Amino acid sequence: MSAPSESPSRRSETTWPRTAGTRRRTLDDLTFTRAPSDESDFQNQHFVQTIDGAGAEGRSTRLPWPGVQLHHHGRPDDVIIGSETSPVVCFAVRGHLHLTSPIRAFVPGPDWGIAVPAGAECAGMALGGSRFRRHLALSIEIPIDYARRAAKDVRDGCSFTQVIAPDSDAEQHAATFSYGKELRCALARFVHALDSEEDRRVLAPLYFEEITHLVYRLPVGRRAMINSINVRKEDDPIHRAVRYMRSNLTDSIGVTDLAREVSLSQSAFSHLFRSSTGTTPYQYLKNVRLDTAKTMLVNEPSMAVADVAQAVGYHNPSHFISEFKRKYRVTPREFARISR
Repeated sequence: MSAPSESPSRRSETTWPRTAGTRRRTLDDLTFTRAPSDESDFQNQHFVQTIDGAGAEGRSTRLPWPGVQLHHHGRPDDVIIGSETSPVVCFAVRGHLHLTSPIRAFVPGPDWGIAVPAGAECAGMALGGSRFRRHLALSIEIPIDYARRAAKDVRDGCSFTQVIAPDSDAEQHAATFSYGKELRCALARFVHALDSEEDRRVLAPLYFEEITHLVYRLPVGRRAMINSINVRKEDDPIHRAVRYMRSNLTDSIGVTDLAREVSLSQSAFSHLFRSSTGTTPYQYLKNVRLDTAKTMLVNEPSMAVADVAQAVGYHNPSHFISEFKRKYRVTPREFARISR
């Protein structure tokens, strides 16, 4: 004899089977969640929960650390990112950002962010939030002192001289970037450390320093910090010396000329330059000349090597070719050919 069928009321109380990696319908908030299927999913979920738990109700919350702000929006809303004095990095945690002024940029969602150099300000819209799942973005202002320390500590194959050198061709506006697990975990540790006074005093500074270094390793983050440092160094003697080098590449420039330009003695200037850039004025000038020559060969590959040498201050083409090959492992003509 077959078993009696379930009554309609009994059937409605039956729970849905749930396994790892499958979607579960939550009737209380009408959202879909996904059970973590591996360590990476768990870390992502923990990161979002940590950031989400830091904010109160409203459009934005200033966390108990200078320049750190959590944006949380339950609907499309205006957002402004930037600072007059420091670079700002904004990390999308849930939802996305559409910036419209002064540039148009799109931060597509989690694991993406935008870096804004000092003196710039970006306005746009925070999108992707609802009353059940708020848009989340974490905005961090990086003090110039932290940026300088990161620039000195993090090399990543990038000469520290780039920190001091003002690059007229570098982008001075905001730019987007993607970030991974290492930075995501550092952000979660930092925000969690802000919960207690003791952790905020002892651990938070360490985690903030870690975040600064990880951001500096990103090309976009490095550029935002370098540009911000340079904005604050207009009257710095090293900054002025580098500008003089770039403006007078065709001339024969010596240490005496540079020291005179910044009103320092030759010995004081040489010591200050080396301690600031990690190299001598002569070596720095040579790198500027060769880097400029490389750019000229890329932009004008048909230009005669002798003309390129003359334009960057080498009056002996053979010496220029020798120095170029020593640095880039190819001759100027070979470099121009492979760059086409």
